[in-house]
Amino acid sequence: MAYGDQVLFPEQALIEVPEADTRRFPGWDGPVLVISIENQGVCAWGVPLDQANPAVLVGGDVVLRTGCPRGTTVYSPDVTAFVAARRWDVSCLERI
Repeated sequence: MAYGDQVLFPEQALIEVPEADTRRFPGWDGPVLVISIENQGVCAWGVPLDQANPAVLVGGDVVLRTGCPRGTTVYSPDVTAFVAARRWDVSCLERI
């Protein structure tokens, strides 16, 4: 199995809001639709709901370029690029 993350959407709709006590997307100002959560819960991927053509975000315990140990950053420019990258990764990892 190439990935062990838990894909939530479209079977489950989990929306994180800035007011939540614990966030998978710390520092992001708007609501985020969670696409999947890494198998150990360290990070998550999601789509901001307040943008017309949203990028895919990764948030959680990730080290950003600024050295911040927790935060949220753009993972891919859009959902199409995210899906294409995942499909490519799976095709490569399944050959191993």
